[in-house]
Amino acid sequence: MKGINNEVYKKVFLKNNKKCLIRNATGDDAQEVLNIFLLTHDQTDFLSSYKDETSIDMAFEKQFLTDRETAAREVYLCAIVDGHIVGTGLTDK
Repeated sequence: MKGINNEVYKKVFLKNNKKCLIRNATGDDAQEVLNIFLLTHDQTDFLSSYKDETSIDMAFEKQFLTDRETAAREVYLCAIVDGHIVGTGLTDK
């Protein structure tokens, strides 16, 4: 679905009946998105880098997400459960 300002969002129910909102990530989400990035890179051995090998910081993440908000062909999505970002993904529009 598209909302105000061409935002993408969708509400879905998970198998445990919790509500999950999928929407565009914004610059305001930078801290939580960065936390998820660092957590997954710390816990997963099959990604292209480890947590201690990344140079991404809060300023970079905020600018990256802000740029995606106005990108012509990309959208950065986040999944929100119980008010917290639990997953992210980048896709073409």
